[in-house]
Amino acid sequence: DFFDRWDTAGVFAGVSTSLADEFAPADVLDALDYSDECDYDDRYTYETDTLEGVYDLYTECGGVDGQAFVVLSATPLGSSDTILLLYTSLLSEEDVTYFEEMLRSLSIGGVASSAEEPLPVATVVAAGLNVRNGPGTNYGRIGSVNEGDELIVVGQNSDCDWLLIFTPDGQPGWVSGNPQYTTLDADCGAIAQVDAPAPSSQAGGSSGGSAARTGQGCYTFQNQLGAELNITFTNRDTKWNTTFKVAPRGENRQCFDPGRYTYTLDAPPPWGSTNGELTVNAGDNFAFPIYGE
Repeated sequence: DFFDRWDTAGVFAGVSTSLADEFAPADVLDALDYSDECDYDDRYTYETDTLEGVYDLYTECGGVDGQAFVVLSATPLGSSDTILLLYTSLLSEEDVTYFEEMLRSLSIGGVASSAEEPLPVATVVAAGLNVRNGPGTNYGRIGSVNEGDELIVVGQNSDCDWLLIFTPDGQPGWVSGNPQYTTLDADCGAIAQVDAPAPSSQAGGSSGGSAARTGQGCYTFQNQLGAELNITFTNRDTKWNTTFKVAPRGENRQCFDPGRYTYTLDAPPPWGSTNGELTVNAGDNFAFPIYGE
């Protein structure tokens, strides 16, 4: 099946008006990354008499020799009220010829739209639901959605256990596909499989980061403000420092080498900046909630 295997040719095209309200074609492609399974070639500009946008080209997906995978996003020429998202897997020269012809003839609306479908929508049925930066509870919380919110679905992981979505505010992220939390208006088999993003890693010589190393202490910074936070941590002895962001109502887990640290929490008015000190011990695993006064 096209969505389950890299050695099967196929194509899917979906359109959305709500996604177009928040995102340009390049923004949509930025949220879709297949580089863990494929070799990334480049991003190319796409323009015809009716559409304009961009597409990313991947090759050798899943180790399939001669395979190419294209993810394209475009809007009608001179308009941004509708956005097209297209996936296609190409296995032969005939497939490439077909794809080139398809690129020339694509349009939104009219007869040519008969093969296009609205992008799937997941409706939140729980009172509240976390949005995370990966498909699993081990990934950081970057926001939340509420009961009744309709989420544009652009990918899935583990047979729709997790859904790659755009929130009504236009934020990309992952939510649980469990029926007790969301209902999906499409068959899971018609939604492209997206691999879990690789966990963050830190270069040698650093003293902290979002991925824990042996002997570090970790803190989950929980932003209870309605504004983005900038947090700077500085090791008092080595002077090593790092600055990271925490989204409004979001979380960011950071791990540090043991030691004495100073920190600055910087928020926009009316909150301002706050300074403090923290001693990090090996094995620490604590929440660090941040509230407004």
